[in-house]
Amino acid sequence: MQDISLAELNVPQFLKPKLRLFLSVDIVGSTAFKQSTPKNLNSTEVSPAWFRATTNFYREIDRLFIQEWRALNKENQTDYSWPSGDEPNLWKSAGDELIYTVQIKDYRHVAVYVIAWKRAAEKFRPAIKKFSKSLDLKLTGWIAGFPVINHELILRSGQSEDMVDDDSVVANFRLLQKCRLQFDLRPNINTNQRLSRSHANMNFKPFAT
Repeated sequence: MQDISLAELNVPQFLKPKLRLFLSVDIVGSTAFKQSTPKNLNSTEVSPAWFRATTNFYREIDRLFIQEWRALNKENQTDYSWPSGDEPNLWKSAGDELIYTVQIKDYRHVAVYVIAWKRAAEKFRPAIKKFSKSLDLKLTGWIAGFPVINHELILRSGQSEDMVDDDSVVANFRLLQKCRLQFDLRPNINTNQRLSRSHANMNFKPFAT
């Protein structure tokens, strides 16, 4: 029997199997730092120290990660003729935690993303400690396969004439082709939280789902 590829079957893009890498960075000690910051109503400062630390974290982690990844990606293309990977994107932020994601199209790309992620955190670590020596960074990473086991859920605001399906699963499949706001649902949705509790600061913890 002849093997038939997904491309030959004209399978919709959202049903094609894909593997995604998730990379998380969290500020350790941020809650205590916020609570210890003096709340002086007569202060001339525009923002408290914890807010400046957080905004610096958001901006610099993104800049450093993309910068490190682009440099490594180009280096591997030039030196080893590796195919280029996709640029990682911010998946979501949760207070003092940032989670990036990217689809893995070549197993070699995993090493590039992880190395770039660790280098970005290592470069930013001295900056976060300038605000308080008690602050640190915690890194976590995991992979998840879609659409088997794990699924993508599309949310939209307001009413629309194309949201007429009585079956929510069918409606979600339709919206996957018109993605507006997307969430990943998986049995291991709290994987990163469990992993982050199980290792020390700046020790990268990989996991597969």
